[in-house]
Amino acid sequence: MTLEFLQQELLKVGGVSFTPLGLLTALVSFVLVFVFAILVSRLLARGLSKVAIVEEGERYAISRIAYYLILIFGALACLEGLGIAIGRPFLTLGGTSISLFSLSTFFALSALVLVGSQIAGRAVANTLLNKAHFDEGLRYAIGRITYYVLLVTGMMAALQTIGVQLGSITVLIGALGVGIGFGLQNI
Repeated sequence: MTLEFLQQELLKVGGVSFTPLGLLTALVSFVLVFVFAILVSRLLARGLSKVAIVEEGERYAISRIAYYLILIFGALACLEGLGIAIGRPFLTLGGTSISLFSLSTFFALSALVLVGSQIAGRAVANTLLNKAHFDEGLRYAIGRITYYVLLVTGMMAALQTIGVQLGSITVLIGALGVGIGFGLQNI
């Protein structure tokens, strides 16, 4: 008798049937994802404290990003388990269809690109170029150029995950890169 109740349909929204067992499974799954996100965030913060090139604020940002990414993608998996299609487009702009999954992937990649390019730019300036005994201004300039190159490249990749076509923008960025290259010849 109890098992039949767990399989009965409570609610039907948009063609998706919700049963007590399905809702209970989703709730337990999300609690497990929440606990897992906390554990990973704390272990990551502890592990990053031993890495010299990562500053304290970046450690916090990286552990928070990992926490929210696990929560968001875990929640999406719970929704998928309930039968809600997270890959189905909910918005179409021009020829680009945007789904909940592609939007989440875009924000995840954007956050990782922002933090990663900042760490890489500073690592190039302070670690690699410091050993080559370059002037401080030149080290800073090369570090910033590294940061911006990684940032632009990463954001272009993130935009392509939601379907934005960057063919015409690539030509413009290539021309801008040639101009910057000619401008930096005197440095």
